[in-house]
Amino acid sequence: MDNRVKKKLTKSGKGAYSIYIPKKWLDSWLEEQKKKKEVYLLELDEHLLLSPVIKESKKRLSVDLKTTQEIRTLLLSSYVRGYQEVEIHSERKFTNEQISEARGYIRLLDENLQVVANDNCISYKSRNIENKIDYSELFGNLFQKTVEVLELVSELLHFYDLNPQRAVHLIRMINCVEEEDIDRIAFHIFRQMANLEMPFESFIDLEFFGLVVDILERIGDTCIGIAGLVCDIYGIDRNHMHYPLEILEKEVGTKDISIPDNLEELKNIYIQAIKEGCVYLNACRDTVMKRDGLTAYCLKRETMNTRRKVETQIFEAVSRLLEEARKESNGKDKKEKRIRDKELKDTKKSMSNTLYVYQIGYRIRELINYIEGLAKRACLVYYCETMPEDITQTTTQTKRKDEIRDKLCNLEDKSKDKSCIQN
Repeated sequence: MDNRVKKKLTKSGKGAYSIYIPKKWLDSWLEEQKKKKEVYLLELDEHLLLSPVIKESKKRLSVDLKTTQEIRTLLLSSYVRGYQEVEIHSERKFTNEQISEARGYIRLLDENLQVVANDNCISYKSRNIENKIDYSELFGNLFQKTVEVLELVSELLHFYDLNPQRAVHLIRMINCVEEEDIDRIAFHIFRQMANLEMPFESFIDLEFFGLVVDILERIGDTCIGIAGLVCDIYGIDRNHMHYPLEILEKEVGTKDISIPDNLEELKNIYIQAIKEGCVYLNACRDTVMKRDGLTAYCLKRETMNTRRKVETQIFEAVSRLLEEARKESNGKDKKEKRIRDKELKDTKKSMSNTLYVYQIGYRIRELINYIEGLAKRACLVYYCETMPEDITQTTTQTKRKDEIRDKLCNLEDKSKDKSCIQN
């Protein structure tokens, strides 16, 4: 359906022009808006958007929600859609747990939301506070927190089989940063975008930055997935990641968390891949914030090579481990085989933990894929905007590629194989 209306500009005065606004649109205004007759003008590309200053932004819902998660999802959905006032009514009484969870979640989303909750209604309303937001800083913080959670995951993979107490602390930190920082900033940006309150220069910028936020939020979710696999190794309920440290340590207790020694190579591959991912993600941040398509082009190639390298390394390492297991299970001495069979039964938990470690590899690949996708999208959107003259293009690309490679070479715990930073 084409809702565009063609209007003719009318000259008004010496240098100004006016345009007639459809009466149907004016009739939809709130009474207060009709009295003030003020509108916002937003320029995007060659478009001029007209928006009333005072808008109807209230959502009232009558629902029959059964779980706390459903209420939480409804609150989040209404928040990112930009509603300034939301009321959720229910015929059945909300439980104390649901009211408490709703209050806590709304405050977590935005400290500028005023919460009211009782047995039959949970609502929030935006306080009329004029906050000047530096959106460059907001996006920068989102990138920074995403890199931070990646670094925590790298540390977790280093200590999960060496220091369970420290690993449990890291699990809790990962959950905290992902939920209270990454998700919170991401949802806040989505809300601002829904109300067109962010200073974008074009529609493609608006679309692209929404995609950037989504990718960073997915990286955070993948980090939670890795922490969840370590929880499985420890026998901790994944839903308890936010519990106090003392409770998590009790859940671990004296459980068998033995990890076979031959997984050290795989563990080092994971850690190195995440460290390289941090370098690439920092480079992506600079590329996105500067709208630098040329660097994005170089970054796209580098992340693609790293992703292929990591896939190959994981495949070869797992293949060697499986071959070792096959040889051990096919021993010629029957007596030794019986002993080994008994040992296998005794180490069933160790075998289960090995499978969890293998699964971490899939999550690592996801992380690199997301970062590669981010570089690809940045290149797609900005390459034509920043491409230099042909005579200097090759030199500039080489220089920026070398800068990324230098950062990779400076990783403290880099692997022996440096093929990922060779052309």
